[in-house]
Amino acid sequence: MRAYFDSGAYTRLSSYAVVKCAAHLPGPYTIPNVYGDIYCVFTNRTPATAMRGFGVTAMDFAIECQMDKLAHLVGMDPMEFRILNAYRDGDMKAHRREAKNTALIECVQVAAEKAKWPLREQFRRMSSLKDGGGVRAAVPATAMDQRAPARPVAQQRTPYDRVPQPAATAEPPRPTPSADSPPPAPQPAAHGAMRFSSVFGSRRR
Repeated sequence: MRAYFDSGAYTRLSSYAVVKCAAHLPGPYTIPNVYGDIYCVFTNRTPATAMRGFGVTAMDFAIECQMDKLAHLVGMDPMEFRILNAYRDGDMKAHRREAKNTALIECVQVAAEKAKWPLREQFRRMSSLKDGGGVRAAVPATAMDQRAPARPVAQQRTPYDRVPQPAATAEPPRPTPSADSPPPAPQPAAHGAMRFSSVFGSRRR
């Protein structure tokens, strides 16, 4: 994951928002391999700071859009896809903290009930209090083998169809540098990014 925060001309609290953003990857889902580059960018705009959310809200919006895309890609109901991957109590987060007091599964179940969104029985029986802390055994293989057909694309509400891209054209030949040509300008070294890796569980510069 790569994110950019427009800090304006001064840092203020933007650097803290970057840390909060990295700490909340990958949202409320158990994903074993997480890597993030989060940048706090100085620009010529008005200095910005956080009011509510502190770097978490924007990232969560992007994560949930991605969850919709992935559910569509594998042909699974987006609500059930979230329940399947949600944190359970005892799961290990990407930054090596134990998940406690989790409730995404129950939240999705209630939201689906209020919206009259049909969930299959095994997903209505799932709980954030069970099957955490190890191998995910929430949906037995036999239950997945007997899974109902996926929703038609028209009913998934998350098609995210990609617009066909035009065929790539050949690049024009580059001029051969001569002895009188000035040397190419050096590229600035990349620095200042907050790098976060679940492998090491730490922030690195």
